[in-house]
This record gives sequence, C-alpha cells and structure tokens, in this order.
Amino acid sequence: MHLRACECAGKLELIAKVNRTLNKQLLSVAKSIKDVFEALEKINEPTLQLVAPSYYLLRRKLQPVLGECRSVSIFRSKLRKYLDDKFWSSINALHWIACFLDPTFKNLNFITQTGRDDAKFKRDLSNDLDEWILAEMARVEIKIAERRQNVTTERYATIFFTWTTFISRPDNS
Repeated sequence: MHLRACECAGKLELIAKVNRTLNKQLLSVAKSIKDVFEALEKINEPTLQLVAPSYYLLRRKLQPVLGECRSVSIFRSKLRKYLDDKFWSSINALHWIACFLDPTFKNLNFITQTGRDDAKFKRDLSNDLDEWILAEMARVEIKIAERRQNVTTERYATIFFTWTTFISRPDNS
C-alpha cells in the first residue's frame, strides 16, 4: 500500500512540474498542421494534387512567430527541417502534374516567391511541367499500345488454338 502512495506522489510531482503554457503553445502548433495532414489522408478522394500545395501551407504555418517562447520556436524549426528533409524530397513530377492539372492550383500561386531563387524555381517548374506532361502522355500511349498488342496476340492465340483443336478432331477429316 505504501508503494502505491509513493508512485502517485511521483506522478503528482511530475504533473505539477508541467509547464501548462508551453504545452498549450505546442498543442496550438500541432493543431495548426493537423488539418493539412488529414486532408492528405482522405480515402475516397484523390489527394495527389494537394501534396505540393500542402508542403507550402505547412511551411507557412511553421514560420517563426514574434514573441513566441524559445522552446516553441525550436519545435517549429525542427518541424520545418523535418518537413524539408522528408516531405519536400518525396514530392515528384507526378505531384506537380496533378497540381497543374487541377484548376485550383494551375497557376501555382501557392508557391511563395520571396526571393530570386523562388521566382526562378517557379519559372523552371512551369517550363518543366510541359515536358513532364508530354513524357507522361508518351508513357501512357506506350502502355496502351502494349496492352492492345497483348490483347491482339491473346485473341489470335485463342483463335488458332480453337481452329487447330477443331481440325484435329477425327470427325473433321
């Protein structure tokens, strides 16, 4: 019984040491990005076109805030680094094409242009999109042609097999 009282006392001490203001601020940061991730996790709706805009939205939500305590600023900074390391590196041409083909994002207005590099990136991306779309269309055309060829080959094989089976029967001589 005495052991239980010590365990509870330790937990109460721990709870008493919790900085509620800091927790509230960290929770606020986490809540601000929760909706973005939930939008990307929809099961019955396509979300491919949301990936690139979501990255930029998250970057904006994780910008430093004036007057914020150092711990929360560090938390935001670490989340931004993780976002750049993991999220940005996973965005590929297909995400950009889907984004471009969605009328909501066609002009890529979600891309922040705070400097020359950002403006150059957007200009280069716009130029690359045409090439990526044409390359993707060519890949699709090749796949369709291959499927058509496979169907035709299978159809001829079935016809040939049926015909040879039919003429090889003893009563068809």
